[in-house]
Amino acid sequence: MIINSICSCRDNGDAQNLLAKEFGIDGRNFFYSVKQLESRGLIVRQPAIVRTKEVDSKTTSCITTNMIYLTRYAKPMGSQQRFEICKEDSVSEHETTAAGEDTLINDFLPAMQEVCDKLEKANDKVSKLEALLFIKMDLA
Repeated sequence: MIINSICSCRDNGDAQNLLAKEFGIDGRNFFYSVKQLESRGLIVRQPAIVRTKEVDSKTTSCITTNMIYLTRYAKPMGSQQRFEICKEDSVSEHETTAAGEDTLINDFLPAMQEVCDKLEKANDKVSKLEALLFIKMDLA
């Protein structure tokens, strides 16, 4: 049942939280079904963040979930990479529909390398805590 839904998505994958809603299963309980399929080697889970921006307001919500793929359709990703899915929802009184969706893979490795380089350069000049504060201000 769950595997059929994942199969229909092919190389697009499906978000774990959306699958749980589709089948009416609580996310804490749905995890066990997904874990069982993953341990058999049938599916692959990859971390993702879903950002939803409502058209009528400037608010944005973020949900951390997993993208689920059949093993053969899984995207090769490094340990410092994750999916970021940006959705723009139009909200009416009775229904929510996705007006647009962009998916990107966010790679944190260059940012982490920059932090390490700056910490290494700051070894003699300032304390590492001060260097981290400066880096945080640069990245913001």
